Amino acid sequence: MFAGAFATISQDSDVWGTASVIQGVHAQSVVFIGPESVAGLLQGGLWRGPQGRASTAELAFTGTCPDRLVVRIGQIRSSKRSASCSFQLESPIERFKPKVTGTLEFIEAPARGRTKVILQGTADRALVGTQAPTEAVRGVANEYVRQMLDEIAKRLEELVTSEPAKAKG
Repeated sequence: MFAGAFATISQDSDVWGTASVIQGVHAQSVVFIGPESVAGLLQGGLWRGPQGRASTAELAFTGTCPDRLVVRIGQIRSSKRSASCSFQLESPIERFKPKVTGTLEFIEAPARGRTKVILQGTADRALVGTQAPTEAVRGVANEYVRQMLDEIAKRLEELVTSEPAKAKG
């Protein structure tokens, strides 16, 4: 289906101990659809909701600090060879108080019919507790965005087949 996502966290990003967010959350993947299909699929919603497709979903995240978080997709932009959107991960209890925020950029890959997905973002310093060291927060944010990116790539590939009209953008 899709190439495995990998994530790297910048060790030398500009982060101060007192900052409320931690910068340097990054991940990449490849989706096996063309970039011209991405914007229409994002705008149509990736997940089933009560009134059809929705731009939010509650997902279970595993790893160091398992949690259930809401993935919210917003601010979708597109051009002929690229698309982008904002995202945030938030607690289902504290909606609109993001734990991780950032941008997903979908750009044409050299191989035909593939799209490179680049994620850049920040994490709330209190993601894993108020006293957690910066590297611990980055590590958990890394795990969350990698899992989110895998889920988004899988959903895009499923939707391009099941809902081709939306893939036309």
